[in-house]
Amino acid sequence: MDLVGAGRRGERRPSPPPHQQVLVGRQVLTEADVAPALTGGAVDVVASHDAPDRVSVPNIGRQLGWPTDVTVDADNHRRLLLTVCEELRPRQLWHGHYHCRYDDQLYVGTLNTRPDWDGVCYVHGLDCDDTSPDANLAFAAADGTPLGIGRASGVR
Repeated sequence: MDLVGAGRRGERRPSPPPHQQVLVGRQVLTEADVAPALTGGAVDVVASHDAPDRVSVPNIGRQLGWPTDVTVDADNHRRLLLTVCEELRPRQLWHGHYHCRYDDQLYVGTLNTRPDWDGVCYVHGLDCDDTSPDANLAFAAADGTPLGIGRASGVR
């Protein structure tokens, strides 16, 4: 599931099928943007620009001087992404919005169709460009499980 809300100008990449493509080019998802994504059932992986609410992002609580309306919008956006995760129940979520490498867990609930799954979504934040590859690059299996590069290789 591609919920990428930011991209480089002029960036070209293959388009996923319409039910998997939400938007590219903006940083804020709306309910209308995510509605098509919620019709296809559970997914294994979400790639998004931002992290969902209830994820502990390093330094996110730090007061950076953002205007109140911006922080309110950001909080609402993270809550919407949490709603998406609770509906889609991904095993893994990858994002880069906060430009820091971290891993966290988000309980989104179990599914009868996945009796072997504990209901935890593993959330992975990637660092910004011009940092070491083990901080800003990750290889993942088709199910989103991190594979063999730096810190990302030790996460389920």
